[in-house]
Amino acid sequence: MTRHIQGVLENLSRSRKDCSFDMGNLLKLQDLIEEMDSQIDGYYTVVNKENGQIISVSEDILRKVEDDEIDRDSHPDWEQDVIDNAINIVENEENYATIPSRFDIDEYSIMEDFVLAVKPEKVSDKLYTAIKGRGAFRRFKDSISELSVEEQWYQFKEQRLKEMAIEWCKEEGIAYFDE
Repeated sequence: MTRHIQGVLENLSRSRKDCSFDMGNLLKLQDLIEEMDSQIDGYYTVVNKENGQIISVSEDILRKVEDDEIDRDSHPDWEQDVIDNAINIVENEENYATIPSRFDIDEYSIMEDFVLAVKPEKVSDKLYTAIKGRGAFRRFKDSISELSVEEQWYQFKEQRLKEMAIEWCKEEGIAYFDE
């Protein structure tokens, strides 16, 4: 067990003396990182603060629930659970935390930091040129492949997302575990 999990469990046992605690109630950090990295436009993603469950709901359904305009009969069976989740999110908003958006994450800044950190300097210079102006993301992706630093980039990005996820969990008071 990592030190962080031990610390979380110790803190929880101090604050919940008569409650039992189950690892299933902790947010799996890797799941949060993957959600942060693969967000889809038109979806609202939250974490249930009580059980660590990650829930994505289409903004359209959420808006209809908020405006009390949802017609369950017009939605297929498979969407009923999504509607239930949306209703729960709206009615119990204090139990949910919205994950950092793509704008909060700012992948361009992460790319800039990588460019400054990558070695050798010749590679850094080429990547710096690639990220300037329109089409920066496409040129960057092409360049990391051509320069054989793709794996370094994805490790760097993953580490940065992990740092952001941990900070977010702390700010939101969400218990998590890291495998």
